[in-house]
Amino acid sequence: MFRAIARVLPSPKTSEAKVLIVDDDPVMLVKLSALLTPWGIEVTILKEPQQFWEVLISTKPDLVVLDLEMPIVSGLELCQVVRQDIQWENLPILVVTAHTDPESLQQAFAAGADDFITKPVLGPELVTRVLSRIKRARPVFQPGNT
Repeated sequence: MFRAIARVLPSPKTSEAKVLIVDDDPVMLVKLSALLTPWGIEVTILKEPQQFWEVLISTKPDLVVLDLEMPIVSGLELCQVVRQDIQWENLPILVVTAHTDPESLQQAFAAGADDFITKPVLGPELVTRVLSRIKRARPVFQPGNT
């Protein structure tokens, strides 16, 4: 899988990009983190969505990956509150979901998501979407540049 990613994207080097991944599934957290870290992305993982604000403020990520379905606080709810906060309203948000029906996708975009990726997650798709969103948010960002 990493060979396929390497053919599509430039070679990984250290970057200053930071991503916060919020998912209640520890296996998914490890998988998503493993897909992004070889590209020089500093990944923070969070299993408990109720600690979202504390971790968001302390890590100041360039992008957030949210699982839509989590107990206690859903990814949709987190997305909505981020969009209502003037400090974070422009933070790129990528949602991860097993639901591909039009209603679920419409709800994600209505909540303020910038993009979505479906489960099971394909490595090259995740890396491409994350790097693309960070680059749009930070035009000076180039994967592999510090």
